[in-house]
Amino acid sequence: MDASGNLTATNVKVTGSIKASYIHASTAGTIGGWSIGATALTGGAITLSSTGYIEVGTLSGYTDTGDASTGAWFDDGGNFLLKAGGASTGYIQGTGGNFVIKANDFELLASNFGISSGTLTATNATIKISGGDNKIFVGDSITIDGANEKIFIGTGTYDDAATQFYVDGTGQMSLGDALTFDGTDLTVAGTVYASAGSFTGNVSAGSGNIGNWNIVSGELSSGTDIVLNATDGEISITNGDILLSHNSGAPYLSIGQSTDGYNQTGIFLGKDTAWKMSLVSGTDSLLWDGTNLVLTGNITATTGSIGGFVIGASTISTTGLTLGKTGETYAINAGSGNFTVDHSGSMFANSATISGSIKATYIDATSGGSIGGWNISANKLTGGDVTLSKNGYISTEGASGEYLLIDGVTQKLSFFNYPAKDMVVQLGNDALGPATGVYGLRIQTGSLAIYGVTTTVPSLADNDRVLLHPGGLYIGVLDSGAKQDASADVYFTHGDDVSMTGMRIRTVNTQATTTATNKNIGLKISSTATKMNS
Repeated sequence: MDASGNLTATNVKVTGSIKASYIHASTAGTIGGWSIGATALTGGAITLSSTGYIEVGTLSGYTDTGDASTGAWFDDGGNFLLKAGGASTGYIQGTGGNFVIKANDFELLASNFGISSGTLTATNATIKISGGDNKIFVGDSITIDGANEKIFIGTGTYDDAATQFYVDGTGQMSLGDALTFDGTDLTVAGTVYASAGSFTGNVSAGSGNIGNWNIVSGELSSGTDIVLNATDGEISITNGDILLSHNSGAPYLSIGQSTDGYNQTGIFLGKDTAWKMSLVSGTDSLLWDGTNLVLTGNITATTGSIGGFVIGASTISTTGLTLGKTGETYAINAGSGNFTVDHSGSMFANSATISGSIKATYIDATSGGSIGGWNISANKLTGGDVTLSKNGYISTEGASGEYLLIDGVTQKLSFFNYPAKDMVVQLGNDALGPATGVYGLRIQTGSLAIYGVTTTVPSLADNDRVLLHPGGLYIGVLDSGAKQDASADVYFTHGDDVSMTGMRIRTVNTQATTTATNKNIGLKISSTATKMNS
């Protein structure tokens, strides 16, 4: 200890009380359980720093909010941090004139609480304000009434013009007296404008507009483009171009009709004494009268099916039958080619049975078959006793052998018994050529002969005949010795008449010869004389 009273000791233990006006310990030691440092006293988790801060816990400063450290920090600049939560939560911070409270729950209990300016913000938290009447006032107009469970602006009366906004815990809400919701119905007095939104329940309005739709009594419309008419039970689009009408229980849909109704130009679907449909355009139409479907006009389809037929680009077909349009090989092809009709009308049938009438300008059947009871062969038709030959003749043979031949090649018509040919009628230029005696008539170019033979095979001159010839007419009876003259215009030379230029009727004796002394009995009429011979 020096003369001034300063005590210096390397190690001093003092018991009892120490009273001093000044104690200086700057390097180490303890006092009252606090460790003495050069600039701070530390006791447990508390540090009192001579540099101007107090630290409690593990905080490193008033800005230490982002980690899990906790405690309190106060400094001589007025900054502080009270932190009890984890990283970035559960703290109160004051710095630079700002006050930040960040907590999951925050409760303020006060008889009066006011915010004169600024903003009270609770992000992801709950704010509770309690007072004597449980009210919060925001400015002079907004009231939050916790006791009566309502928030309002104005006097606080539901559906009142003096209460601009009102909502309460019973579900009532009102904006003055223009819009009210009583918990069930929303009522709007005036016009409602909305760019988006949805409603459930009933919406009622007697006039105004909604979404550019005009509301009038019994009608909602957008000009004349769309009209919903509740009075008449109709929906009209584009001034009636499309009309859906209830029509007093006979509803119908009309599209493009100037006169609404069945079978009118346009489309009709509805009830007209019966349920009907019509599509009409000019002369084309599709009509269903409730029983029958009638199409007038064309149907065009390149795929699909109709009545079991498959529709192709140029055909309709089913098993065993194909119908083809122009350009296809066949118009009709049935049985894989067994029956075909091409587009020119030519028909081929491998086998056919046809009943009724057949009318045709050309029929070709050359190999066989029958038509109208006539058998068909390569060159002829045969029906019973009649034969029609393509070689130029028609012939028929009766049951008793009567025979008819019409020969276009030799240009003759013959009637005779067959095979005897003993009775003949012949027209034509061919010789008769019978195998036995002939009784008959012959007409050929320039002559007519009626004759009969009784015995041997005759020549033309050996007949009892009537002969017409360009030289005259001869009627006579000749015996078997009579001869025909070789002259082209003289047929008989018996007797003394050797020319025939008129008409001769005579009888020749049975022994007449070709000599001039033979006698003739008859009458000769010629261009030069008339005489009786004996």
